[in-house]
Amino acid sequence: MGRIVAAVRASEAVPPAWLETTFTSHVAAVLTLMARDGRGIAWSPMSLVREDLAAGNLVRAGAEAWDIPIQIRLFRPCARQSPTAERFWSLVKGCEDMPAIQPTPPDRA
Repeated sequence: MGRIVAAVRASEAVPPAWLETTFTSHVAAVLTLMARDGRGIAWSPMSLVREDLAAGNLVRAGAEAWDIPIQIRLFRPCARQSPTAERFWSLVKGCEDMPAIQPTPPDRA
């Protein structure tokens, strides 16, 4: 996520902002916990913060222009893999019919 945020902030896709990075983590949940604890702002996946937004534990820190849409795609080799890997891919394949998680903006009051 950090590379995605850095690339978008370096582009002209979002309004300029004077923000200073003070903490980084490879785990988005850690950044979300820090924001929930009042230690700054975090770019977090909507799927991770949706309940906190609805409960009022977190609020949107910027306009929707700051949203960064991303897609996650999985690729695999054609050759068969270990039984564990094949079970994983069977589970993934079973999710094809599930609707994609769509970000939902918090209620505007």
